[in-house]
Amino acid sequence: MTGRVLHVVNWGKGFSGAQRRARYTLSHPQFAPAFRHALLSLKMPAREARDSLAGSIEACLDGRYLGGIELPASPRCLRRWRARRALQRAAPDVVLTWSWRSGQRLMAPSSRGLGAPGILMEPGDMLYARTFKHPAAYRRVLAGHGHVICNSRAAMRVLNLAWERAHGVEVIPNPVDPHLDYGRPRQLPADRALTLGVAGRMVDIKGVPLAMHALKALREGGIRARLEIAGGGPREADYRALAERLGVGHACRFQGPVADMAAFYDSIDILLVPSLCESFGLVSVEAAKRGCPVVAACTGGLPETIQEGKTGYTVPLRMPVDAYPDWGGDLEHIPPWVYLPEADALDTPRAAFPGDLADAVARIATDPEQYASLSRHSIAHAAEHFSMDRFLDRINRLLARVAGRGGPSGHP
Repeated sequence: MTGRVLHVVNWGKGFSGAQRRARYTLSHPQFAPAFRHALLSLKMPAREARDSLAGSIEACLDGRYLGGIELPASPRCLRRWRARRALQRAAPDVVLTWSWRSGQRLMAPSSRGLGAPGILMEPGDMLYARTFKHPAAYRRVLAGHGHVICNSRAAMRVLNLAWERAHGVEVIPNPVDPHLDYGRPRQLPADRALTLGVAGRMVDIKGVPLAMHALKALREGGIRARLEIAGGGPREADYRALAERLGVGHACRFQGPVADMAAFYDSIDILLVPSLCESFGLVSVEAAKRGCPVVAACTGGLPETIQEGKTGYTVPLRMPVDAYPDWGGDLEHIPPWVYLPEADALDTPRAAFPGDLADAVARIATDPEQYASLSRHSIAHAAEHFSMDRFLDRINRLLARVAGRGGPSGHP
């Protein structure tokens, strides 16, 4: 089969995790080789977007620029007109929209659909369903795409429960960056302090204060431990101050944004993921690929990244969210509803108690044989379930199926 796929992207100068995943997917030689590919850039100039890729994009179209001149943001109809014209010029067999915000430009209230079968790549935006700033626009984007790819069963269930979307939804877990090599099985260190790690933006949804309290509990329980923290963000100064107040400032190192994540995972013994909300939890499988066991909160899609007792442990959410500020967190940007996998329901957010996190770490840190087994199985689990080859196989099959039989097109 030969057809044309139009990839709709909303990339800016800085690339998020979802945008980086789109880039290395589009650059991969085994991504949909039977199709011709075009790119519609809705933010940066098309030529710049194309230059960031190494794949076989045959054509790049501008959705924001006309003759090299950026169209004004107001009135909005100008940029929408430009994007719609580019869509019509491309005449695709399939439209693959890489985020709902990209689709928002194409699915204005007056639009009449995409004109071709549409696939929406959903990176997890729907997890903020109950407080979404643009629910009507999001519903239009969903309605305009006959197929939605979710990165976890948790994300799929949020679509089902909060957005009443049950048809055309497929779970394809995120792949680990193919540039991140597989690590080697490890042994529990015997000649130095146990090194824990946290990786993510310094925002309250990531639960970094809970990791610091867990570190304090471990040290008070007689386990020599320290904490390496990768990532920057608006709450970093507050977290540094919290570490000092807890008396663990000397045992915490804030590394800021880390370019070499393989080296970071290799420098730690156990990764903590104490998030209050995650649609997937890519750092969990990245650490596993390097042979690093994981202890994570049982929220959203995080349990789907771990084989319980074989690659790490999940920790139940027993802390009411109202208690989170008592541990150094802030509730301002915590959504009032999240997906709780144990209940298979949307409910008030909860958090893992630091003592429970510490207990799970101690269970691993005091058993060298178990640690070696967790490390070995982590690598195998990442290779089997989260490889780029597996991701490409599934998305290629979906593209062929949608292009082959048409499928719901999302237009009259």
